[in-house]
Amino acid sequence: MIRAQHLFREYTVAGARVRAVAIDLLALTCYLPLALLVTWTLALRFNTELFGGIDNIPGRFRFAGYEEAGLHLWRLWWVSEALLHAVHPFWTDLLFYPDGVQLYVQTLSAPNAVITLPIYLLAGPVAAFNTVIVLGFALTGFGIFLLARQYAGGFWGPLLCGVLVALGPFHLGQLQNSHNHLFSMQWIPLYLHALTLLDERGGRWRIGYAAGMATLVVLSDWYWASVCGVLTMVWMIIGGFIARRPAYPSFDIPLIRAIGTMQELPDDDITPLDRTTLMAMQCFAPVRHVVVRTDLTTQREQNNLEQTLTRLIGRPAVPAYEDAAYRRYELPLFVDACHPFMYPGKGWHAVERNTEMVLYRWADAESQVIIASPHTTSVPALVSLRLAAYQTTRPTELWSDNRLWGVLGISPEPRTFRLLLPVNHGVNPIILRAPTAPDLASNRMISIVAFRVSVAYPALTEEKR
Repeated sequence: MIRAQHLFREYTVAGARVRAVAIDLLALTCYLPLALLVTWTLALRFNTELFGGIDNIPGRFRFAGYEEAGLHLWRLWWVSEALLHAVHPFWTDLLFYPDGVQLYVQTLSAPNAVITLPIYLLAGPVAAFNTVIVLGFALTGFGIFLLARQYAGGFWGPLLCGVLVALGPFHLGQLQNSHNHLFSMQWIPLYLHALTLLDERGGRWRIGYAAGMATLVVLSDWYWASVCGVLTMVWMIIGGFIARRPAYPSFDIPLIRAIGTMQELPDDDITPLDRTTLMAMQCFAPVRHVVVRTDLTTQREQNNLEQTLTRLIGRPAVPAYEDAAYRRYELPLFVDACHPFMYPGKGWHAVERNTEMVLYRWADAESQVIIASPHTTSVPALVSLRLAAYQTTRPTELWSDNRLWGVLGISPEPRTFRLLLPVNHGVNPIILRAPTAPDLASNRMISIVAFRVSVAYPALTEEKR
C-alpha cells in the first residue's frame, strides 16, 4: 500500500511538472514568431543578408546598419572555428601576427557561438549570426516570462512582460547599433530566475542552474557580468541582512498580529477564532499593555484594534489612559485559559467562501498549520484536518518535527483526517507538501484546500474527566 502511494505520488508530481514545462514551451513558441515578425524580411534571406553591418561596402552580403556587425560576425566565426578545431578560443595569432593576442577582455559572446554552432555547420556564419538576433528576441522575452511568473503567476501577464522588455527601446537600440553582446541579454533574466528559485529552497539542480546562468553571463559580456554582480550583492543584502523583521514566532499568532498591525481580526478562519481561542492565544503570548499613537494612526486602524480587544476581553475596550497623542489599554491576563490551539502558517492563500458560505483556504506546494502548546512537556495531540484536493487526488506528505509521518491520499471530495502526533512546548509547525497545478481562473498554482483544522489532547481530556 505504501509502495503504491509513493508510485502514485511520483506519477502525479511528474504530471504537474509536464504541465509546467508545457506552459513554458507555449510561451517560448509565442516569442519565436514575434522575433521573426520584428526582423522581417530577414527570414527570407537568412543566410545571404546580415542583420546590421557596414554601410556602402560592396561584397557577398548586403549590409544594413553599423560597422560593429562585421566585428561581431568575425567573433562568431572565430569562436565557432576554435570550438570545431579544439583551439583555445580566447587566444589567436590571426590578430597581431605572429605574436598573437589574448581575447579574455574582448566581447566574444562565446555562448552565442555555442548555441548557434549547429546552424553554423549547416548554413554558415551569416545564418548563425542572424540566429543570434532571433534568439536574442525570443530568449530575452522568455527569460522575463519565467522571472515574472515567479511573482505574478498566470500566463498572459508574464507573457506581456516579456514582450515589453524584448521590444523595449533599450533592447532595440542595442540591435540598431549592432551591439550583439549587449543585445543578447537573455542570460540576465534567466540568472535572476535561478536566484529566485534558489531563494525558495536549495537543491543541486537549482545551484547548478544558477551557476550555469552566471557562467553564461560572464562569458557573454563583462558589462552584463558587472551588472549581475551588483544585482547579486543587492539581492544578498536585502534578502539576508536588512529590511527583515526578526523572527518572532508569537507575532504570527492571529491575535498578536491583529494587535501589532492594527488590522481587522477575521471572524473565523480554517482554525477557530472564538473568544476561548483568543484567550488561549493571549495566555500563550501575554500582552498586558497596548499603547497607541493616535496622531500617527488612522481612525480605521484604531477601530480595528478596539474591536479586537473587545472580542478578547468580552466587553467594550476602554482606555486606561488617553491624551491628545497617546491611548493606553490594559488587558487582563487569562492565566486559567491556557490550552493548545492552532493557526495557519505559511503557504496559504486568503480565506474564501463558496456559495453555501463554507469557509476555506487554498494551499501552495508547501503549507503549514501551527500548533501552539503551553505545556512544558511533550504530549500527544489529536490533529483533525478536513481537506480536499484540486481537480485530482494528490498524495500529500505530512511532516512534523523534521520527520515524515505519512503520505495522505487527498481526493477532490472533502475528507477529515485524524492524526495522533507528539507536540512539544512552544510552536510546532505541521508541514503539508502536495503537487500543484495551475488554476487559470485565478492565475494561481494550488494543491489542496483546507476547510477546518483543529487540535485536541486526548490524555488531558481524560484527566479532566
